[in-house]
Amino acid sequence: MSLPDLIQWIENSKRSGTLVLSQHASHKKFYFQNGEMIFVWSDKEGERFWSYIENETRQSAIGLKEKFKDSEKLDIPILSYLLNERLVNKDRLEFILTVILKTALTDALAWETGIFEFVDSLPAEVINGPIKINSSRILMDSILQFDETDQISRVSTNHVLNEIMDQIRNGITLLPPLPDIMKRILEKINDKNATVAEVVENITDQLLIAKILKICNSPYFSRGIKINSLHKAITYLGFKSLLSIVTIHSISSFSPKNVDDIRKILHHSLICGMIAKELAESVGESRDTAFLCGVLHDLGKTILTDIAGAYNITAEAKRAIIRENHTETGYLLAKEWGFSDEIQEAVHWHHNPEKADINVQLVTLIHLADMIAHSGRAMDGIGPACSALGLSQDEVMSVVNHLDRLTRDVANIL
Repeated sequence: MSLPDLIQWIENSKRSGTLVLSQHASHKKFYFQNGEMIFVWSDKEGERFWSYIENETRQSAIGLKEKFKDSEKLDIPILSYLLNERLVNKDRLEFILTVILKTALTDALAWETGIFEFVDSLPAEVINGPIKINSSRILMDSILQFDETDQISRVSTNHVLNEIMDQIRNGITLLPPLPDIMKRILEKINDKNATVAEVVENITDQLLIAKILKICNSPYFSRGIKINSLHKAITYLGFKSLLSIVTIHSISSFSPKNVDDIRKILHHSLICGMIAKELAESVGESRDTAFLCGVLHDLGKTILTDIAGAYNITAEAKRAIIRENHTETGYLLAKEWGFSDEIQEAVHWHHNPEKADINVQLVTLIHLADMIAHSGRAMDGIGPACSALGLSQDEVMSVVNHLDRLTRDVANIL
């Protein structure tokens, strides 16, 4: 059954439940009550309900999550709670929900593969909410929007994508060269006889030194220990964590025109690295290696953000190019820059860990950390990765329950 037919069936039979859409690492959930749409959840940027509410109310993500917890304790639907707290009025809330529903559904209509499943159950936080939206209207608006943009977007995207990938594969002409400081640190990391003093001698950029000291003294890294010299900082951090910091510093300046997009990628990458580091010991992996691979896993997104930004294409086409090609591009860049095989593999296969050859477990760990960093407390789709790693739900929840702290640590670092 096609997606439009499935939605019409839900409406005509006045079903109540959850329509789950999955494609690769992307997941969406449309919630229906008596055939009408009442809520939507998506892990895709531009379709996240809480991002809209955060912008609308000017409240922090942490503050909103606390309110969400309050609504759960009081057993009040989250939309009702938002209205009761006067965080947003009903008309505006319905408008926001309609926009997200149409955006998420229009995107799903373009999926050429995927799994659609309807489940006759609803989470307590959405049942009997104050907003009910006609399913047929959302479906028709989404189909019209898809029809209007699909052909132009596909031709434009395919042309740009072919040009980008041809240039990258034929001589790596679009990939930036490895920054000198990263090259020198990589050489020392690969030299088993290298000393901290030798690494210190190679770091002369005062801005980078200040950033290393700031990060080393941040709550996440310092654990209350004051570090006031570069030598102590490198000794305390270790070479791999140092490389992570230097990479973030270097990537931050790759694309001045896309600074906000790059910052979002780095924010996600750091959280992914922290989650991987927290879970590493439980699966017998190095904490430092897990952190490094987690930080670098979306390397391709930073490069494609800059490259695709030079073309006159729609924002959606740009996101599609980045989403669908960042692993291949990141792998080519990691290879060009001389990163270790385990880093290359984590970058290349973090969405498909079963394809890894060198260390399937490490890549699966990065895959799991990536999903948790995207979905947060929703915990969607992580079951297979947890099983493959032999992780219990309690072990994973011990990290998930500290996501707010990790988010604050990342904000402090960036």
